[in-house]
Amino acid sequence: MTMVRIKALAALAIVAGSVSGASTAAADTPSEVCTSLDGGSLCIHEYSNGYNVWFANPVWGAKKTLRLGLRCNDGYRYDQGAFTSMPGTNRSYFFGIGLKDWCAPLLYDAAVGGWYEGHYVT
Repeated sequence: MTMVRIKALAALAIVAGSVSGASTAAADTPSEVCTSLDGGSLCIHEYSNGYNVWFANPVWGAKKTLRLGLRCNDGYRYDQGAFTSMPGTNRSYFFGIGLKDWCAPLLYDAAVGGWYEGHYVT
């Protein structure tokens, strides 16, 4: 993949958001907070142009149907819909919303029919 294409993908992710196996956020030093859940880890990375929320499904984990979201001081935001998380994979969504006073990652697990909220970053 060429550097131009990588930059184009990063710019697209900043504007539209993206679900992927790796972060497409801008390459700067993030502030990171992770929350341990029963079936994996829910994390948030703060960048100068937004927030990357990701779920790490451990190798011993189960196949899950999930959604990612973000709760900030000025409201809620959600990804583009449910996705399948397989054992041993990481799934992320970048919210290109700039910096807020604080934000917390959200994870919806269809198996339990509810949302989990992780630790917030400021």
